[in-house]
Amino acid sequence: MGIKSDGTLGAPQTPLAAGTSPSFVAVTPSNQFVYVSDSTGNVVFVFSVSSSGLAAAGGSTATGTTPSGLAIDPAGKLLFVANKGSNNVSVFSIGSGGALAQASGSPFATGTAPVFLITDTSGNHLFVADQGSGDLGAFSVSGSGSLSQVSGSPYAVQTNPSWIAVID
Repeated sequence: MGIKSDGTLGAPQTPLAAGTSPSFVAVTPSNQFVYVSDSTGNVVFVFSVSSSGLAAAGGSTATGTTPSGLAIDPAGKLLFVANKGSNNVSVFSIGSGGALAQASGSPFATGTAPVFLITDTSGNHLFVADQGSGDLGAFSVSGSGSLSQVSGSPYAVQTNPSWIAVID
């Protein structure tokens, strides 16, 4: 379906290719771009949003192994990718046209089998649900996208986490 400028759905459109195993979707705060992780192809696809719907906008960008969760910082400048198969987080800066450029030092190690991630409302911290190791990773985020583990992290949780919510 196309998405109209008022947020309502428009007429159906031809499906767009997003790999063989699209697993997660993230939308920039400006609603200009949509990112889709392909867990089999180990890539993220970017699409632009217009009044007529979605359009491919630059193909795909390589990630770590088995990308699952995606998160975008509140400013719409950084895309975070939880790579379940390689036990790390890829960080990309979002440029003009939605293009992705890997941040310096990326990917960043985390616990086993990260499946979901989210930033706090300031964008200064990233939280990662490590399903395989049963913990929650917490990282400080620099303006360039570099991640530094918060002291005391990771934090053990009772069960293998799949989702996280941040409340401010």
